[in-house]
Amino acid sequence: MTDIGGNPEEQKRLDVNCGDPATGGRGPLISTAGLAQEVANQLPIPRPDLQIRPFTTYADGMRGGLTGAPMWLWIGTTWKPLTQHTTLGQIWVTVVATPTKSSWSFGDGTAISCQGRGTPLTDPSQGLRGSPTCGHTYKSTSAAFKITATVTWTISWTGSGNTGGILDPLNLTNNTLYTVKQARSQLVAP
Repeated sequence: MTDIGGNPEEQKRLDVNCGDPATGGRGPLISTAGLAQEVANQLPIPRPDLQIRPFTTYADGMRGGLTGAPMWLWIGTTWKPLTQHTTLGQIWVTVVATPTKSSWSFGDGTAISCQGRGTPLTDPSQGLRGSPTCGHTYKSTSAAFKITATVTWTISWTGSGNTGGILDPLNLTNNTLYTVKQARSQLVAP
């Protein structure tokens, strides 16, 4: 946790909301709720880092998936709560942003919502069983399906004077292209 009030550039920006220090601080006062919203607006909330498995290496060297093979989907290291504590004069707030849900669309007309980040595929031998929490199976091929993930962040705060509340949720999106090919067997001479 850091106190952005100690940063002169941030302090100058926040002072505008509290009145001009040159005139003795007269001006509009900021409430704990207002300060909480300001802090929330500046949290470095990251876009989701999409994790997709399997990745098969095709004969042409490209990588992607196969029709009929279950995919595992999860959000990687960006799935963690962020906390910011800020003091301004006599008031303070602590703002916590927590990722709560991931929604995925696959470029083939289907979409899903997953509670939580999904389940990482840690044992490749389990890949064909499909993800227990967040997965998809393509039924057709494409050189570039656009996979989009949106993470919903719940933002809560507590502050001086026994105040607190929930701010509007924040949705952040990221996407990637995913090639899907048809698996074909080939006869080879012994």
